Amino acid sequence: MIRGMNAPSFMDLALKTAENAGKSGEVPIGCVIVRDYKVIATAGNRTLTDRDPTAHAEILA
Repeated sequence: MIRGMNAPSFMDLALKTAENAGKSGEVPIGCVIVRDYKVIATAGNRTLTDRDPTAHAEILA
């Protein structure tokens, strides 16, 4: 859990997560779920890796 972050930092984390998904051959989409300015979950797309059309970042997070 990352504490003390602000909105641009959360977006940077989402973009980095998307970049990592892209580097692994996935569609470059990342998701960060935040509650009370604390990151509670992150995920990148895994639709191709898992061969699962529902394995979107926002579902996995």
